[in-house]
Amino acid sequence: MPDRRFLATALVLAFGLAGCGGGNAAPTTTSATTASTQATTSTAPAKPARPRDLDLTGVAACELLSEQQRTTLGVDQPPKPGHSTTFDADDCFFINRKENTNFFLVPISKQGIERFGPGRVNGRVRDGNISGYLAYEVWTETTPGSQFCTVHVDVSDGQTLRSHYAEGGRKQPLGRTTLCTRAAQVAEAALATLSKK
Repeated sequence: MPDRRFLATALVLAFGLAGCGGGNAAPTTTSATTASTQATTSTAPAKPARPRDLDLTGVAACELLSEQQRTTLGVDQPPKPGHSTTFDADDCFFINRKENTNFFLVPISKQGIERFGPGRVNGRVRDGNISGYLAYEVWTETTPGSQFCTVHVDVSDGQTLRSHYAEGGRKQPLGRTTLCTRAAQVAEAALATLSKK
């Protein structure tokens, strides 16, 4: 049976992601019948087995993509290392200036995939599979031409690989399908690098 404290937290809090805005609190109820129904429907299905666990501890975000991978993904500027205070993890910013797009990679070693599931983030969540790993795609509506899509991959217990792909004020927006496909491609490339370690 799920931990009631966890369920209460999941129902009351919605955590915002960096760059995604704040979350919205879910309504609460004192009805035993309603609470029982919520507990049943809030129980997530069993996660698929991973091909292997990938440890993100101490991983340098900018080393998640080789030079060849960066070229394939259209990166035409040097990667910029940084630090995400939201996830207490190093991140790396990659730019395709020619196409006016960019993406972040964040190896999150202190938060598991449950943090990014339905009802936990500000945006539409769709589950999927990247290289055999459970992944949550998060799409948040923003200004046309400045949209983004984020993919979170369940690499090991308590650890998540985050790929955030965005366009920066394009006259012809790429749209959800393209942005989310590219976010998944970036995550897939990073997983390939991690699998070689």
